[in-house]
Amino acid sequence: MKYWFLAALLLVSTAAFAKKQPKLVFDHVGKMTNHGPQMRYLLEGRTDLYEDDEYICTPGDEHHAPACRTYIDWFMVEKVGYVEILLDDGSIMIVSDSPSIEDRAREPWKHDETTRVFHRTVESPEHPLHQLADDWENESVMYSPAPQTLPDGATRIFHYAIDGAGNIYVDLVEQSKLQEAALKSRFAKRAAISEETASAPK
Repeated sequence: MKYWFLAALLLVSTAAFAKKQPKLVFDHVGKMTNHGPQMRYLLEGRTDLYEDDEYICTPGDEHHAPACRTYIDWFMVEKVGYVEILLDDGSIMIVSDSPSIEDRAREPWKHDETTRVFHRTVESPEHPLHQLADDWENESVMYSPAPQTLPDGATRIFHYAIDGAGNIYVDLVEQSKLQEAALKSRFAKRAAISEETASAPK
């Protein structure tokens, strides 16, 4: 129910924005590519570990107490995830999960080839390309049969226009149709799963 409400809200807001767009020709083509984060397991190769319920622990010594974390918490992000947006003039925009604008050590893209970087955690999605990338990722949560992140290497083509002042406008009508198609696909898959479960022998 929660996901249905969020999905409906996103479709309504997208349609509303689409009505506000000036009359433009969306004859430019861009491409988004998702790059997932690169993770490292901090206990890789260790043979002195022990388990305590759902926790994995390192042994303590006379100076340190044992360190216990869940399996997931023993992972660290070595390289942040990001969406690369390639425009048809060769410009490259990045929408990054980097928590800081100074965290370059964990940013795997080529900075000297990048036109602009949007940092999700410190910037609101006011630029249309930033918003476009965020909406795309939100689809994977709201419109999938089960909530999930975008797969590494996933791509999407989109159309956009540029006005006389150089401002970019994304074709929101096109995006709304893609979101609607994703929503229908999700509910069709969920219905098929429910039907299969209901017809399974007890």
